[in-house]
Order: sequence, then structure tokens, then C-alpha cells
Amino acid sequence: MAAARRQGLRKRDLQTAYAFAAEHGLKVRSLRSDGAGGFALDFGEPIAANDDALDRELALLEARHGQGGT
Repeated sequence: MAAARRQGLRKRDLQTAYAFAAEHGLKVRSLRSDGAGGFALDFGEPIAANDDALDRELALLEARHGQGGT
């Protein structure tokens, strides 16, 4: 019995998805793929990465409670 070939991401599918996004004014932020050959695009501006755990925690607190005290 021959093993079933797993379908992967096809370049043409990605090109079509990116072209559709561009036609509709959407900016692709990231691409996620699953193991079954499917994919999902995330739209919007890139999220800035905070390397420091304290910076991330402070950003969360500021988002919840507003800018700190001056």
C-alpha cells in the first residue's frame, strides 16, 4: 500500500491570496500554515516585539489602566 502524499502549500495559492489582499487594500502582517496544506493570513500593521518581560507587563498595565502618573 502506497503512502498518501501530504499536500503542501502551493506557491500559486499564496500568490492569489496576496493579490486579493492587495486589491482590497489589506496589508498582510503574517502567514500561518497548518499541517494539512492550508494557510491563514493575518492582516494589519506589524506588532512591535518587546524583548523585555518587564516592558511587556508595563505595556499591558498601561493598556488596561491608562498612562501612568505625571
